[in-house]
This record gives sequence, C-alpha cells and structure tokens, in this order.
Amino acid sequence: MFSNCRIQSSYVPCTLNHNASSPPGRYLLLPCYPNSNDETSIDLLLTNIPIYQLNQQELKQRSIDGFHQSTSVKPINDHERRLFTLSLLWNVNKEILEFNFKRLMYLSNQFAANRVHRFSTHSNQEYLHEDEYTIALEFYLQIDIDLFYMKTCSYRGAQPDIDVPKGLFCIHESQAQYSIIACQQRSCCLCYPSYRLTYRSYQPIIQFGSNQRHSFINGYRSILNCPATCTTKNIIYVLTCPCNKFDYIGETSVPLANRLSFHQAHVNRIVQECLLGKQNISRIRNQIKSFETLVKNDMKLYQHFAHCPSALQWFLDENPEYWPFIPQKLTESQEQDEEKDILTPMMDMNQFTYANDVPEPPNNYRFSFKQKLEMDRFFHEKKYLNSPNLHLDLYQANIVAVLPNNASDALRRFVEALFITHAETKLNTIGHLDQLSTSRNTDQIASIDCNEWCRDLIRRSYTNIE
Repeated sequence: MFSNCRIQSSYVPCTLNHNASSPPGRYLLLPCYPNSNDETSIDLLLTNIPIYQLNQQELKQRSIDGFHQSTSVKPINDHERRLFTLSLLWNVNKEILEFNFKRLMYLSNQFAANRVHRFSTHSNQEYLHEDEYTIALEFYLQIDIDLFYMKTCSYRGAQPDIDVPKGLFCIHESQAQYSIIACQQRSCCLCYPSYRLTYRSYQPIIQFGSNQRHSFINGYRSILNCPATCTTKNIIYVLTCPCNKFDYIGETSVPLANRLSFHQAHVNRIVQECLLGKQNISRIRNQIKSFETLVKNDMKLYQHFAHCPSALQWFLDENPEYWPFIPQKLTESQEQDEEKDILTPMMDMNQFTYANDVPEPPNNYRFSFKQKLEMDRFFHEKKYLNSPNLHLDLYQANIVAVLPNNASDALRRFVEALFITHAETKLNTIGHLDQLSTSRNTDQIASIDCNEWCRDLIRRSYTNIE
C-alpha cells in the first residue's frame, strides 16, 4: 500500500536528507490527499505547515480539497457517522478522513501483526480497539512531516487550538501552550534527584516550565498536547543521551518518575557489569539472571549508555570508586615505567584475583599496575555492595505527548511507534514502522560506535563538594 509512491511537495522538510536519491520510507507513511488519478504519487496533507510555507498549488489544493464539504448523503453506519462528525469537528474533507483512516488501519494492523509474531502475544493485546480509532486517527493526522502539533486535542485539560474555519490545518506558525509542572513531592526523582548535579550545571533530568516543546536528534519537533506534571500517566516520553547524538522514545501507563526508576536500575547495573566484567560479576552475584534481565542487557538503549563517554562521565562523577576500572591512555615514558614495575620480582601479575578478569581495554589504552591493585581492593573491601547509585539518571528526559486516561496499551504503543519512526531514534530496537515491510532487520538500525569508550573522561576533584 505504501510502496512505489512518489511524493509531490515543494515544502522542504528539515528532517529529510537532501542528498538522498529517494525519500526515506517514513515519508510514505505520512497522511496525504486522496489521489485517484495517479496511484504512484502522493500529495502530503501537511496539516502542521503554515500557509506561508506552501506554494500556490498546495494552497489551491488545501482550499479546494482540504475542508469539510456539505452533502445531502446521510451516513448509513457507525463508521460513516464517526467520519462525518470528525469532518465537521475538524473542518476537514470527509474523503481525506476516509482515505487516511484506511492508511492508518493498514499501518496499525501491520504493526500489531509484527508484534504478535515477534513476541508471541495475543492479538487482543496488540490490535487497536474500535473505540480508539478516532484518537488514533487524530494522532496520525497531526504527527506531520517535521512536527507533532495536536491542535485538536480536547482531553485532560487541553483546549483545542482550532482556528475556525481552518480546523485541522495550520494557518500560522504553531505555538506551544502547555506546561510540565513539578509535583514537589520529596519522593519524586524528577523534583528531587538522588544524586549530585554539580557537574551538570545543576540542571535536573527534566526541564519544567511553560510552553513545552521538544527537538529530537534528527530535527523532528513536538509540541506538548496537554498540561502535564510528574504524576501524569499514559504518556510518550523521550530519553536523550548527554552526547546529544542518540535518543530513545518510550511509552508508559505509569508516571514518568516511576518509569525512570526502572531505567535507572537497569542502566546502572549494566554499566557496572560492563566495567567489572562477566567473571567478576558472577563472583559477587550468585543468582541466575531472569529472562527480562537478559533481554534488557542486549537493548541498544542500555548498551549505548554503557559505552558512551558522555554518559560514563556522569556515572563516574556520581560513583568515583569505579575510576580504577577506566583504562588510561599512557604516554611512552609511562609505558616504560609500567614495564619496569612489572619486571620487579615482588610484583607478580598472578596475584590479581579480580583485575585479570576485567574486560580488555580498547587499543592504545591499558590499566596501570596501581589501577589493578585498586581493582582488587575494590572487591576485597566489597565496595560493590553499596555502589553504584541505582537512582542515577544517565540521560535527559522529557514528556512529548499525553494520551487519554483510559488509553490501551495497543494505542500507546502505536503512537509511540509513530514518534519512533518520524524521530528516527537510534536507540529504539523496535517500533520503526518504515521498516516493517522491508527486508531490513530493525535490529540493525543504526550501529553504536563503542570504540574508545573511555576517551576524554575527566577525573573530578571532590574537595568541598557536597
């Protein structure tokens, strides 16, 4: 349904690779005008593009074909009545709604079937419920080419930003109007993080305030569609690595703070395991890893943070006792000194019970003899019992969309997938809708460079730091 189509639009998207010979697959998934004359080309609907960015042809098309048109034909079933009501409410042509509803259902069903096959789940858990078709269509139509702006949102305290008679289509530049407000509860990890902010310029994990909008790494933007707080449930959120090269989109039925506590525990555990090594971890942990733990270990989200210098810097700032496990790039003179130390009769390399089982450092890096002594001391003194801080965040977070209170898991996952697809997030293994119908494995989307993961790390001075 979405293959072999040519996009027709003069609008130049900021998220498009202009050097590409053909548009990315995600552009073929965007809402568009019905085109009965030529099934090989599509005219994008561009609901969030203001008038001044459209050419004359696009303005004419929007004027003639875009808006609600009166008709004497009465709807004969629930589906037609639903679309007729939305056509009036959003002031959009009913034919546009019908055409894009079919595209939405094809895409959502394909996504659901993929999840059933991949996770062996029941179809009732994955396919959209009929009573959520309207909200799914509302999201689909307004997750536009470069911007998510849900101006029709009317739930959870939102006021529709519809400029009648234009309705679904933007006239002027989009404006953010909703806030994320701190709950100020002492138990909230967003309001009161359980770690030092000294080397983060005292910036919390999430930026509270009014007029909330977010820019993803690939340039895609979103404007918050509802007022939100730390306790808001049923949300789509984003995690951005401090390196500002990778991001991840997630969904949750619980408040963001609750969800982040889950990420905190896994990411800090995995960083610790990567630094100490499998053999040493098996010595200090007797329990067999659960299936969930094994799955999380392979997630690109956590593997990236465990090998990203920017994220590791935050980890070491909070957990300086792990510095012995960071290999050093030694100078030539230091290497000569190391060789002399190793040759000293009293210094037997076999004395290291734990240091010899630490993962090999990258090329041109090595552990000093002093570091190896400190490694073994780390284990003998059982410092691992009280470290690392499992409440540490190794990312910035934000809420990018709020769903209705009663949103199902299936709806939330599908909306999440729309964001993953258009934001082209590199840390999401699944959810890229543009990859469902291709032979390309979604597991292979974006490789993560782990070379020299220890480069440019700075050992802080903690004198007089609270």
